[in-house]
Amino acid sequence: MSDTGNDAILQQDSTMIRKIDGQQLVYSASENTTAPLYDTIEVPAGGRPQALILSDGSKIVLNTATTLRFPENLHNNKGNEIELISGEIYCDIIHNPKSTLRVITPTQITEEIGTVFNISAYADEPITQTTLLEGSIKVSSGTTSKVLLPSEKAVTFNKKMSIQKADIEEVIAWKNGYFRFNGEDLPAIMRQLSRWYNIEVAYTGRITNNGFYGKISRSKNISEVLAMLEKTKTVHFKMQGRRITVIP
Repeated sequence: MSDTGNDAILQQDSTMIRKIDGQQLVYSASENTTAPLYDTIEVPAGGRPQALILSDGSKIVLNTATTLRFPENLHNNKGNEIELISGEIYCDIIHNPKSTLRVITPTQITEEIGTVFNISAYADEPITQTTLLEGSIKVSSGTTSKVLLPSEKAVTFNKKMSIQKADIEEVIAWKNGYFRFNGEDLPAIMRQLSRWYNIEVAYTGRITNNGFYGKISRSKNISEVLAMLEKTKTVHFKMQGRRITVIP
């Protein structure tokens, strides 16, 4: 890869890949590609969200601790499947009436119809949820398929899918640079923090079952976030390097 200012360029077969400002990958592929070529991109725990611009102009933003497999040339010769191996993505997809995009996770399949949506499918979370912001999508899980309306989400838990009303601000808080807690218990919050700050979490004693509410900037360091949680008087933390012990 060669650097030209903030614009790094890589030629790979019939595909040109540009990296702009260190935060956005742009793919430009030849229409003559005879077979779909796939790449895998990973944003590690502790990494920051990465924007990916596909060959048709569709945009996908990857959250921290996310692994995504995608075609270099979207919609060309059946190269229309994206696999969210684990993690969370925000998608702004340009619809192609000749080739419907499918996003596959371990428990759901989402088919877009020109739309903006968010999928959260972390391997360490008990649920997978797909939320529609604009347009229309069909979500399938097992033998169940539903077409979502804007501000609805499909939640799969224990191999069963339900349709629920979504809090859009909460769903895309990560993309807008903050944590938003709306009744989550402490283990759920600590899983988010462990991914964002790349920390290890341990528990001792009986942890509170209380739900937590609030909004915290992701630009704060981990000690500041823990101090804010401690202000609830229901939990304390002990820090030893990257290891955080949760104490009643």
